[in-house]
Amino acid sequence: MSLANSNRIFRGQAPIDYLKSGGLPAFATVRRLLDARRGGQ
Repeated sequence: MSLANSNRIFRGQAPIDYLKSGGLPAFATVRRLLDARRGGQ
C-alpha cells in the first residue's frame, strides 16, 4: 500500500496516497479493482 504502483489507476503513486487524495470515490475504485482481480467473488 505504501510503495509506488504502476497500475494506471494509481498513476505511479502509492495506493495509500491515491486513497487519501481521492476520498470515497477512490476507495470504491480500488474495491472494484480488487474484486475484479479475485474473480468478482
